[in-house]
Amino acid sequence: VETSRFSRDTADGLTQLRTITDAGAHVLTLDGNDTRQDGNALPLTVRLAVAQEESKNKSDRIRRRKADQRANGMWTNMAPFGHTRRDDGKLVLDPVTSLVLRRICDEAIGGVGARAIAAGLNRDGVAGSRGGLWSQSTIATLLRSPVLCGWLPAHGDGSTHAVVNGAPVIVVAGPTVISVAERQQLKANEHTVTVVDRAAV
Repeated sequence: VETSRFSRDTADGLTQLRTITDAGAHVLTLDGNDTRQDGNALPLTVRLAVAQEESKNKSDRIRRRKADQRANGMWTNMAPFGHTRRDDGKLVLDPVTSLVLRRICDEAIGGVGARAIAAGLNRDGVAGSRGGLWSQSTIATLLRSPVLCGWLPAHGDGSTHAVVNGAPVIVVAGPTVISVAERQQLKANEHTVTVVDRAAV
């Protein structure tokens, strides 16, 4: 193995090397390091530090690229249920599953609980978002998504805002399944729907 593949963290790499040598074994890397030779300790440490820095720089580049893509309304992961992802990274509504998503939203806006919505879809033979049966948790997750009204979650915490030129903005991901007003109604119904579902248990 090359030193850069042995570990991408200097402290961790040195700890592993110490554990290996204390056990009476040694490490011989493809790039010429041999822990049996005392003179190789310094270059090995340097190479571990370089590998760590390269890994960090790569992660930073990927993070910046994805942030730029999100700021331009591009979807960087697999398309969410009800949508497809174009070659340019923009979302468009899927002609079949978006109708299922709209049905889910209509029922939830009308006050139907997530458990009842899932039961109705399963009863009608509608394929689940991942090909199996619908569940209460899947419905609840879909209903919380800001993508329903065309907003793009910019961060892992589910925030719908990105920072562009130092100011927070709502980034549009693509066409909408529901309006902003309907999303507000969904959020207003969220507690009630949960209570209804728990009462049905």
